Amino acid sequence: MLLLALLECSNPRCEAAYEGYGTAAELRGIPCEECGHEIEAVAYAEADRASEPVAPRVQPRRAA
Repeated sequence: MLLLALLECSNPRCEAAYEGYGTAAELRGIPCEECGHEIEAVAYAEADRASEPVAPRVQPRRAA
């Protein structure tokens, strides 16, 4: 199942937040662009296949 996830850095001193598309497994283990710690999913929603990115599927972007 393709998911849209809200991702946050696991480092309590870093305030980076991202959005990412992918499966739950694909969204694990992604490093934070700001500090290098792992980012963690804090919320999921089922993604519409029409809005799926072309490639790569897991491409976190900064959340607004």
